[in-house]
Amino acid sequence: MLIYEKIVRSTCRNIGFVSADVGLDADNCKVLVGIEQQSPNIAQGVHGHFTKKLEEIGAGDQGHMLGYTTDETPEFSQKEFTAIYSNQPPLAWWLRLLPSPIRSPVRFWA
Repeated sequence: MLIYEKIVRSTCRNIGFVSADVGLDADNCKVLVGIEQQSPNIAQGVHGHFTKKLEEIGAGDQGHMLGYTTDETPEFSQKEFTAIYSNQPPLAWWLRLLPSPIRSPVRFWA
Protein backbone atom coordinates (compact mmCIF):
# COMPACT_ATOMS: atom_id res chain seq x y z
CA MET A 1 0.00 0.00 0.00
CA LEU A 2 1.28 3.45 -0.87
CA ILE A 3 1.95 5.90 1.91
CA TYR A 4 0.28 8.89 0.27
CA GLU A 5 1.03 11.43 2.97
CA LYS A 6 4.74 10.60 2.91
CA ILE A 7 4.83 10.86 -0.90
CA VAL A 8 3.02 14.21 -0.89
CA ARG A 9 5.26 15.71 1.78
CA SER A 10 8.42 14.46 0.08
CA THR A 11 7.34 15.84 -3.29
CA CYS A 12 6.43 19.23 -1.81
CA ARG A 13 9.76 19.36 0.01
CA ASN A 14 11.71 18.39 -3.14
CA ILE A 15 10.19 21.21 -5.18
CA GLY A 16 10.99 23.81 -2.56
CA PHE A 17 7.89 24.13 -0.38
CA VAL A 18 9.76 24.01 2.91
CA SER A 19 8.22 26.85 4.94
CA ALA A 20 5.13 29.03 5.13
CA ASP A 21 7.30 31.89 3.84
CA VAL A 22 7.37 30.26 0.38
CA GLY A 23 3.68 29.38 0.40
CA LEU A 24 3.63 25.90 1.94
CA ASP A 25 5.46 24.04 4.68
CA ALA A 26 5.70 20.41 3.55
CA ASP A 27 6.34 19.14 7.06
CA ASN A 28 3.51 21.01 8.78
CA CYS A 29 0.72 21.17 6.18
CA LYS A 30 -2.39 19.02 6.42
CA VAL A 31 -2.53 16.23 3.83
CA LEU A 32 -5.99 14.84 3.07
CA VAL A 33 -6.25 11.50 1.27
CA GLY A 34 -9.59 10.77 -0.35
CA ILE A 35 -8.91 7.96 -2.80
CA GLU A 36 -11.71 5.54 -3.56
CA GLN A 37 -12.10 2.55 -5.84
CA GLN A 38 -13.01 3.38 -9.44
CA SER A 39 -16.62 2.79 -10.46
CA PRO A 40 -17.10 -0.44 -12.48
CA ASN A 41 -19.03 1.61 -15.07
CA ILE A 42 -16.07 3.94 -15.56
CA ALA A 43 -13.65 1.01 -15.73
CA GLN A 44 -15.84 -0.54 -18.45
CA GLY A 45 -15.77 2.73 -20.41
CA VAL A 46 -12.03 3.10 -20.05
CA HIS A 47 -10.86 -0.46 -20.57
CA GLY A 48 -13.83 -2.06 -22.31
CA HIS A 49 -12.78 -5.33 -20.70
CA PHE A 50 -9.76 -5.18 -23.01
CA THR A 51 -11.92 -5.52 -26.14
CA LYS A 52 -11.30 -2.00 -27.45
CA LYS A 53 -8.67 -0.81 -29.90
CA LEU A 54 -6.12 1.64 -28.51
CA GLU A 55 -7.82 4.62 -30.19
CA GLU A 56 -11.16 3.69 -28.57
CA ILE A 57 -9.91 3.68 -24.99
CA GLY A 58 -11.41 6.46 -22.87
CA ALA A 59 -9.94 8.62 -20.14
CA GLY A 60 -12.11 7.69 -17.17
CA ASP A 61 -14.03 10.20 -15.11
CA GLN A 62 -11.15 12.61 -14.56
CA GLY A 63 -10.02 13.20 -18.14
CA HIS A 64 -6.94 15.35 -17.97
CA MET A 65 -6.03 16.87 -14.64
CA LEU A 66 -6.16 20.36 -16.11
CA GLY A 67 -8.52 19.97 -19.01
CA TYR A 68 -9.81 17.13 -21.08
CA THR A 69 -8.55 14.40 -23.36
CA THR A 70 -8.70 14.71 -27.11
CA ASP A 71 -7.42 13.04 -30.25
CA GLU A 72 -5.88 16.24 -31.63
CA THR A 73 -2.38 15.20 -30.49
CA PRO A 74 -0.60 11.83 -30.22
CA GLU A 75 -0.52 12.28 -26.43
CA PHE A 76 -4.35 12.62 -26.27
CA SER A 77 -3.80 16.00 -24.65
CA GLN A 78 -4.87 19.45 -25.75
CA LYS A 79 -2.50 21.26 -28.11
CA GLU A 80 -1.93 23.92 -25.45
CA PHE A 81 -0.78 21.39 -22.84
CA THR A 82 1.44 19.60 -25.33
CA ALA A 83 3.09 22.92 -26.22
CA ILE A 84 3.53 23.93 -22.59
CA TYR A 85 4.98 20.63 -21.41
CA SER A 86 7.24 20.22 -24.42
CA ASN A 87 8.82 23.59 -23.57
CA GLN A 88 9.33 22.91 -19.87
CA PRO A 89 11.71 19.92 -19.64
CA PRO A 90 14.77 22.13 -20.19
CA LEU A 91 13.52 24.23 -17.25
CA ALA A 92 12.85 21.29 -14.92
CA TRP A 93 16.05 21.75 -12.93
CA TRP A 94 15.32 25.45 -12.40
CA LEU A 95 11.65 24.86 -11.54
CA ARG A 96 12.55 23.12 -8.28
CA LEU A 97 14.46 26.22 -7.15
CA LEU A 98 11.45 28.54 -7.48
CA PRO A 99 9.29 29.19 -4.42
CA SER A 100 5.99 29.13 -6.28
CA PRO A 101 4.48 27.47 -9.36
CA ILE A 102 5.40 29.06 -12.67
CA ARG A 103 3.13 29.62 -15.63
CA SER A 104 3.93 28.97 -19.26
CA PRO A 105 2.08 31.43 -21.46
CA VAL A 106 1.19 29.95 -24.84
CA ARG A 107 -0.80 31.67 -27.58
CA PHE A 108 -2.59 30.02 -30.47
CA TRP A 109 -4.08 31.87 -33.39
CA ALA A 110 -6.82 30.48 -35.59
